[in-house]
Order: sequence, then C-alpha cells, then structure tokens
Amino acid sequence: MTMDSKERLQYKGMANKMQSPVFLKNVAIMFDALEELRDLSESLQGESMLLPKAYILINRQIQVFQARKLNDGDYMKAACIAADELKFKGVTLISEPQRGEKLICKEQFYQAFTDSLQARMIPDSEEP
Repeated sequence: MTMDSKERLQYKGMANKMQSPVFLKNVAIMFDALEELRDLSESLQGESMLLPKAYILINRQIQVFQARKLNDGDYMKAACIAADELKFKGVTLISEPQRGEKLICKEQFYQAFTDSLQARMIPDSEEP
C-alpha cells in the first residue's frame, strides 16, 4: 500500500513540526507542569490526607508555579539545550520556525496555573 502525495505531505509537515525547537519547548513546558500536577494529585489522594495538609500542599504548589516563571523545570532545561544544539535524542531539529508557530509564554502559562489553584483555595479569612 503506497501513500498518495497528499498523505506524504501531511506526514512530512507533522515531522517538520515535531523537529521544531519551538514545538519541543512547548511540549517540555507542558510536561514540566503536568508532572507537578501529577505529584500534587497523588499527594492529595493519600489515605491520611486532611484539609490543613491539603491546604499546605496546594500553597506549596502555587509557590512552585510562581518560581517556574523564572526558573525552568527539568524538561524545559533539556529542551533549551537541545534547541541550542539543534539535536534532541538523535533527531536533528530544524532551525527555521514553522509557519504559525508560537512559543508558549512561560510567565503567562504558569500564572494561569497559579490563578486556577488560588481560585480554589479557602479565602484567607477561613484558613485552617
């Protein structure tokens, strides 16, 4: 079974997109955030979890997301090195930006997580 030219172009376009440093960095920032949220979620699901401890864990996570606006996570650090070297796990990255490609603003990205978590917190007047 052979691919027609339209299908070949589609796969070539996807490959080019995935070889982009911008794509790599965008995936890396999402991976760092999801890893943090996974860890928080697992902690909150603990058998001995009580509201005061949950409150402390969520506040700690808010501080981590605030810090991430200035300091990259492990995946973003690796992606930045790969982007500088134009090589990621043996795959050569394409240096010219793809059409319509935009780097996620990490400050805005992590602020959205911070705002979302803060919106779910107990108001200061009701702290445990």
